[in-house]
Amino acid sequence: MLKFKINEDGSLSNRSNFALLNLLTKNKVESWWLGPDSMKVDSKGNIYVAQWFGGKILKISPEGKLLHVFEIAAGDGTTNVAFGEGENELYVTVVKDPKDSQAKGSIVKIANVK
Repeated sequence: MLKFKINEDGSLSNRSNFALLNLLTKNKVESWWLGPDSMKVDSKGNIYVAQWFGGKILKISPEGKLLHVFEIAAGDGTTNVAFGEGENELYVTVVKDPKDSQAKGSIVKIANVK
């Protein structure tokens, strides 16, 4: 994941690494598809990253440090994330097998994410 400085005119500068996901946690598989698919930022600035082909959600601090890994048993194709009321719950869309174009998805609720 990259970070940038946002200039007054809205342009970006100072590109640098924010978090190298492959160094933060061990992955189930190695694939060029593996990577962030969706992100959500909480009120404290923590970033929740759905890792496609990873079967997990990574909670990363505003400084780029790994705070927690939420393993998703429903499948490896974690896609979108959304908070429930009060940011206490996280809802994740997931498919069991991300290589299967006909795979059916599900929604997983993760409680107590704070």
